[in-house]
This record gives sequence, structure tokens and C-alpha cells, in this order.
Amino acid sequence: MKVFMCYSRKDEVFVGRLANDLRARGVVVWRDVDDIPNDIASNTTGWRGAVDKALRDCTHLIMVLSPDSVASPEVTAEWNYALLNQRPVIPVLHRECEIPYRLYSLNYWDVRQDYQDKVDQLAAMLLPSGQARTVQHPPAAPAAQPTASGGGRMGMVFGGIGIGIALLVVIFAVILPSIRGPVTTATPPPATTQVAGITLPPATTAAAVVTVPPATTAASTADSGGGGEELTATAAMKNTIAAVQQAVVAFDEQMRRALETGDTTGLSSVASGDALQERLDAVDILTTAGNCHWVYDQRGITPGPPVFTSSTRAEVRAEVDRDGTVRCDDGPRHDYDFTGPYLADYVVELLGGTWKVTEYANVPD
Repeated sequence: MKVFMCYSRKDEVFVGRLANDLRARGVVVWRDVDDIPNDIASNTTGWRGAVDKALRDCTHLIMVLSPDSVASPEVTAEWNYALLNQRPVIPVLHRECEIPYRLYSLNYWDVRQDYQDKVDQLAAMLLPSGQARTVQHPPAAPAAQPTASGGGRMGMVFGGIGIGIALLVVIFAVILPSIRGPVTTATPPPATTQVAGITLPPATTAAAVVTVPPATTAASTADSGGGGEELTATAAMKNTIAAVQQAVVAFDEQMRRALETGDTTGLSSVASGDALQERLDAVDILTTAGNCHWVYDQRGITPGPPVFTSSTRAEVRAEVDRDGTVRCDDGPRHDYDFTGPYLADYVVELLGGTWKVTEYANVPD
């Protein structure tokens, strides 16, 4: 079991604390700034190779939620990679933010209150039953408490002050931590990680990732995920996204060709299931209606980012910018005229090693 820490660099202090606290309880944690130097030394690899190996080897991914992490494309690429490869993703709420909808459906951990108990529960969930180490929780130190004499921190009290100041030391060190206000304990989330109600098993394989090494100039302060400065999407993820989007474009091109010319020979290479059959039926209807065909003024199609429901199925919404009209032997059929742009939804599935559109529908206005 190894946990990959996915986070924004702006949350580094908190993430360092969380990683150390999990390690103290027996959890094996991989965090870039802690482990990459060791990985490079032991494996004679570079920054990219170290992150690549960590993502391949991890069994879980902790996504630290904050406004900066959810806005980071690099962080998003990491947890998308984990979901695509069926790694359990565990969101941990550090700072209030709008949680991405693909993570919102998961059980997330709010550690902003009762932090130590939540970390205990998280470690117990990650480790086999009974293997989490017990850690004694130190009392939280109060922040910068002033002394009665207006002095600074206790460590600055000079010798020879007297018994009165010594008593103040006792008060600040012992009594104040015990009179902190009550902390509301949130109900811990269930121990299973799910996407769309399906428990995700650990994957046995993973693809390569591409990272950019840490920048050496002060100007490079861009956010990074758990995999290094300026971390880009994994190569496998980027290739898969591109393949899915290209499948949508190819389907649209072959669909237009079929409806404009009646030539359906290219449809089976880009479509399957309902999407294929409905296009074949549409061509038959046009032919029998009076040797009709569509005429398009095509300006472009822009697929949006795919939403993967599994490693072999994705949903895509695209903006289609074109106008169309139907022409038959007896003249145009203006009842069917339309103007773009409009939106369309596609389901794309990996079939026989090729991404094909299996469902297609225009989005109602």
C-alpha cells in the first residue's frame, strides 16, 4: 500500500504535516519534495522518472482540496489519471472550495476540525485492520499568547524574574491548553471510495507520465501537484483525451459525409451501436423520401473535456458550429433547416482498441 499525495504547492505546509502524521501511523506516503531525492538516488532516474514510478506504484491517491488545488490543471490531471486507472481517490478538505463534481460524489474527509482523530480514522481505513499505529496526540499549543506584563514569548523570559513569572509559565503551559473551546466532531465518511456508486478496486497497471523538472528561476511559481513543479497531464491521460476527442471529430466528419452523399462506408470505422444504426437509418430515410440529402455549411466542431465513467467509456459534450438544410429532387425542405452553433452529447467507447462513438444526441435548447 502506497499513498500518492496530490496537492497544490500553496498547501505545502499542511500537506507536509498530513504526510508526516500518516507516516507516524504506519501509512506509506509518497510526496514529491520528500521522496523524489531518494528515488533519484536509488534508481538513478530523474524527476520525471521518479514521479512516473510513484504514480504507477501508488495504490491510493489523496487529493488535498483547496481553492488552489481545484483550479490547478496539473493537480486535476493527477486525480483524473488515478480515476482513469481505477485508483481509489480520497479527497481531504483543507480549505473551503468548490469541489469538482467528479470528486464531490466521493466520500471526502473534512479535517479542518478534530484533525488528529480524523487522521487516525483515515490511517485505519488505509491500513489492514489493526495495523495502524497508535499515536499520542499532543495538546495543541495556543497561538502567541501575551504575558500579563506585556512581554513576548515564554522562551524570552530572562532568568531571575521570580516566582510570580514562573507561575505564569505554568498557567500558559498547562492550564490554557485545557480550557480551549469545544470542538465539534464531524461524522467520519464511510471507509469505501466510490465513483458513481461503484467501489474502485486497485489497478494493476498504469501508464507513463510526463513531468517538467523544477524551475530554477524565481519567476516559476506556477502550481504543481504532488508530482513536481509545473506537472503536466500524464502522457497516457493526454493521449487518451486526445483520442476520445478525435473520435468525436471523426464521427462528425463521417456522419456529415454519409448524410450529404449517401456514402456510409466510413461510418463503421468511427461509430458503433445506436450511433451507427441511427445514422444508417437516417440515410435510408433520406433516400426513400425523394432522393434527399443534407447540405451543410460547416464551420467547426469543438469537443469539450471527456468525463470518463470507466477506463473504456467517456462522455463528451461538443459545440458544433454549422448550418444545414435538406434538399431533395423536388426541391429544398426548409422545415428541416437549422443554424448553429449548437451543443451535442457523445458517448465514446474503446472497442477493439479503437475509440468509437456509440451514442449521439443534440442537446435541446
